[in-house]
Amino acid sequence: MPCLMVTALACGGDNTGPNGQTNGDMTAKIDGSSFSSVATYATRNATNAGTIVALSGAEADGTALGFGFVDAGPGTYTVSATSPTNATLIEPGGHAWVASVVGGSGSVTITTLDATHIVGTFAFSMAPSAGTGATGTRAVTQGAFDVKF
Repeated sequence: MPCLMVTALACGGDNTGPNGQTNGDMTAKIDGSSFSSVATYATRNATNAGTIVALSGAEADGTALGFGFVDAGPGTYTVSATSPTNATLIEPGGHAWVASVVGGSGSVTITTLDATHIVGTFAFSMAPSAGTGATGTRAVTQGAFDVKF
């Protein structure tokens, strides 16, 4: 199975989120501190491995959180050693943590998914990404998103 790495950021669409972004919103707790995106992006891309859905959000300080999965419709997608579902957290300064085949764990639950819109929740235990200077694990909890493609 392919491994997805999600770090893209952009804006677009017509769904205004609570911080004024036009594409929707993404919120979470990172080690207990609130994360609320000011820029949120979702995309779908057809590949030979299936349709890949990727979402990302960034705070004003540059902290970015993204995740991706191979689309099988609404349901729960688990991060594991054999799953293409993954997540990345990048902080200002380039420190990064991952939940992917190389470490970490978690899940994304999709409650609404259609041609123009995706809604769901997520939670991850993230491991330091090699070569970024990141240390320790990061807990991403209470994640929620409501974003237009």
